[in-house]
Amino acid sequence: MTHCAMPRRYAGGDDRSSGLFVYTAKEVCVQARASRLAFLGDVLAVCWRLCEAVYFFVINLLCGIPISDFLAKTIGLGPIVCLRPSWNIVFGATIKVLATAARNITRDVRIIRIFSNHSVPSFLLPSSVHRSSNKAPSGEWFSISKHRQSTELDPHDRYILFFHGGAFCLCNTGTHRDMVCRLARATGAHVFAANYRKPPEFPFPAALDDCLEAYRWLLDRVDASRIIFAGDSAGGNLAVTTILACEARGLPTPAGAILLSPWLDLRDPAVAAAGSGVGGSSWARHAAVDYLPADLTEICARHYRGAAEWSELVSPAMSCRLGCLPPLHVEYGECEVLSDQVEAFCRACAAAGVDVRAERRADMVHNFLLFSFAGMPQCAAAL
Repeated sequence: MTHCAMPRRYAGGDDRSSGLFVYTAKEVCVQARASRLAFLGDVLAVCWRLCEAVYFFVINLLCGIPISDFLAKTIGLGPIVCLRPSWNIVFGATIKVLATAARNITRDVRIIRIFSNHSVPSFLLPSSVHRSSNKAPSGEWFSISKHRQSTELDPHDRYILFFHGGAFCLCNTGTHRDMVCRLARATGAHVFAANYRKPPEFPFPAALDDCLEAYRWLLDRVDASRIIFAGDSAGGNLAVTTILACEARGLPTPAGAILLSPWLDLRDPAVAAAGSGVGGSSWARHAAVDYLPADLTEICARHYRGAAEWSELVSPAMSCRLGCLPPLHVEYGECEVLSDQVEAFCRACAAAGVDVRAERRADMVHNFLLFSFAGMPQCAAAL
């Protein structure tokens, strides 16, 4: 436990000959408060580790899995039935909890943020990846080597500009730290995860403007050929629309982009919710497996678009300029509700002459890489 050293003053005014010194009443209170906070931090760290152990017991109850099956699985004696044959209990329970919460929680995104916008504590991150904050533009750096100051970026290194997902309205760089750490370790690149303003307080084009600003800031220090974009879900949308906006403004575009379960057609959930067969088949086909509800997705899309007209910078699947995109690597799940629109976008890009590599991971749901902690082999293969 760490205690704070407090300033002390001599007793008896300015006469220091006695060598006596005392703390003021205020200093004593401050020191006591600091000690209590340090102790509380130690307790919370221990409690977090205990919660991890309790988690594996609790989640099997939420999934309706018999205790005997749970114990058999945890000690390797046999399989447990999940929604998909390849799922382990941790992954299955995580999706079950998310699906239950998403279907029952209020549709007020401001309240959902109370539950969703919690940063992954730094002490849970791998020690091999170093994290540091950046104020302007707002975001976090992740690197397998000690990160230098932003004014000292090595122009010969590789950089990834990462845009986090969360249906535009939710999450932040802190919620995606585990994913970004894994991306940094897998690529060996310096990853800058950018924060951006979110609707409904800041509808389109606020998020896109912030992503463009982050890219311009990086371009001032590194050549575009040393940069690729990456983004998950709504972040995949922002990765594509930022490239389209750069091309329209005459800015150099990045060398490539990694799209993880990208949300590319914001009109799609509205179609699915209306019950039309156009563009809604994967929503209906995978609704029982994936955790993403169409009505909540439609609400977030409406918040993001605000009063803006539909355009390629809102919904890039509408774009007629896909040929300007750099090489794309796309990861998505076989069982995710966005699979139809992801595949349609990849086909359109390929027809426009874009170098596209799309990987559909068996049994996986939307944004499955966010749950890499569950130890699924599909996540490891994607990385």
